[in-house]
Order: sequence, then structure tokens, then C-alpha cells
Amino acid sequence: MIHTASLIHDDLLDESDMRRETVHQLYGTRVAVLAGDFMFAQSSWYLSDLKNLEVIKLISRVHYCIIYTSIQEC
Repeated sequence: MIHTASLIHDDLLDESDMRRETVHQLYGTRVAVLAGDFMFAQSSWYLSDLKNLEVIKLISRVHYCIIYTSIQEC
């Protein structure tokens, strides 16, 4: 789910149309941003159900790294 969310955002940022039909091509930029954000949030929600602080810390770090890297590439 996290990988899919990052692909949705990455395709949008790269304005990609080479690999496949993308969410932003099919439904527009606003829906693509919201869909990616929703998937990130939903994955965090599911992982928090594990009630394992180490998992929550790890997934927070993963989200941070994904977003930080995307900002660096802009």
C-alpha cells in the first residue's frame, strides 16, 4: 500500500505517462494527490492497529524518507 501510494505521487510529480495509465491521467491531479495521501494514511492506520511502537516509529521514518527524497528531486 505504501509503495502504491508513492507510485501515485511519483507519477504525478514526474508527469509520467510512459509506464502505464496513471491515476492523475485518469482522474486528474487533485484525485491523484488525495488518493496517494489516503493510501499513506490508511497504511499508517492499519499498522497502528498492531500497537507496536517500534513499527509505528519505523513507518513514520519510511514516510519521512519518501517525502524528503521527493522534495530533494524537485
